[in-house]
Amino acid sequence: MPSLFAPIGRLPYAQKFVLISLLFLLPLAVTLSFLVNAQNQQRVFSQKEIDGANYLVLLNEVHAQALQYRRQALRVNIRREDAALLDPLQLAIDDNFAALATIDARYGAALTTNAPFATLAEEWQQLSATPVLAKPHDIFLEHSAFIANVRKLIALVGDQSNLILDPDLDSYYVMDSVLLRLPEAQDLIARAQLVSEDILPIQDLRSDKRTELVMLTSMLRSNSAAIVNNLDVAYANNPSQTLQARIDAERRRYLATIDDQLAVLDAIIANRGQAFATPEFTLFGNAALEASRVFQQTLSPALIELLQARIDALNRNQTSTLTMVALTVTAALAIGC
Repeated sequence: MPSLFAPIGRLPYAQKFVLISLLFLLPLAVTLSFLVNAQNQQRVFSQKEIDGANYLVLLNEVHAQALQYRRQALRVNIRREDAALLDPLQLAIDDNFAALATIDARYGAALTTNAPFATLAEEWQQLSATPVLAKPHDIFLEHSAFIANVRKLIALVGDQSNLILDPDLDSYYVMDSVLLRLPEAQDLIARAQLVSEDILPIQDLRSDKRTELVMLTSMLRSNSAAIVNNLDVAYANNPSQTLQARIDAERRRYLATIDDQLAVLDAIIANRGQAFATPEFTLFGNAALEASRVFQQTLSPALIELLQARIDALNRNQTSTLTMVALTVTAALAIGC
């Protein structure tokens, strides 16, 4: 009975060698295809994170500005300040919404933000048309509902862009500050401002003013400690060891400003004779909110740089792998011939 391998036995030596080489290279080709596919998926995953990070740059600005806008609307109503003080904030938010419309047109389909963004933009138009209502409680409710919806869109961008699933410790903890910790801190800073300036409507207090400040200062301290610990982990796990130099000056400046605000709030809590609504409360509250915004502006491009570095590393690894395989195949064929 003729052997199945008889035709191979009749081949010239050179052709046998080429055939055997190809048979050995077949598993390598299959493995290589899986590797390249995995690298491509990682690249697409990271690029989507970059898209989300770009979206958050402006959306986080809207969040911080909306907190200031709410506070100023309450001051116009309660302190009878000039309503024109709202105009610069309104113009800034209008500009950011215009820029966000372009960003959403580019990334919104992939991030599923088109409809929520359109709803939020419409809500802003309605709010900015009548920012100061007759009753402070109504002002607080309307503005707070808008701010909550901004936070919901921030969370949606984080979920749909893969940012919340980031696989590397350095970029993950920078993302954590951009997406979660700093927006939370800004909410706490802003509410502490309203309480310490005595412009939070009484029906919106969760307790008496001093007890509320105790809760807010405790949560703000916990938030700051989380930022410190998380970014320390990011520094230690940054392969290039350049992250700390990139962001630490603004981190220290932000934390020092938070400490200043906390010291002022602690003085209110400790001294029951301390009056509310003094100018220093406004000064330190504004400084803390601005420092958080600047820190966020520093972290966002740093996050994008980390993500781009990951993509660049994937590209280099893929190029090296393909080059090595091509050289191996070429050498095998050359020997066979």
